[in-house]
Amino acid sequence: MLKPFSKIDLSNETAEDIAVLAAEAAPREFFSFVGGKVRDGVLRLDGLYYQQYYASEQFATVFHNLPMLNDCQATVHSHPGIARPSAADLHTFGKHGLVHFIIAKPYRIVDLRCFDKQGVPLAFSIERPLRKAY
Repeated sequence: MLKPFSKIDLSNETAEDIAVLAAEAAPREFFSFVGGKVRDGVLRLDGLYYQQYYASEQFATVFHNLPMLNDCQATVHSHPGIARPSAADLHTFGKHGLVHFIIAKPYRIVDLRCFDKQGVPLAFSIERPLRKAY
């Protein structure tokens, strides 16, 4: 199956939110859905859909209470160790979204990694905020 996009852009604000929420959840894992749209071959991700979940230091499982949302394109969760998908992650990846992010300790934006449904690493960029003209 062909991907409907050739580039992935994550908004700076969303990346910052992921880093903050992951750090606040530690030592437990953090989980969220990520909203966005595919336009002109670019998957632009620009918001989190917080969903109730249970988390321990080893895993997080989400309670599926979200209404059907057309712009829910990805998932993100934290790992206290390395940012590599586990077997359980791959199972979740197969159910939700086009791409999947993992953020590892110490939970900075530079600690974010992106994967496809099979756990293959994907390149992505962080869209920096536009500079205001004064």
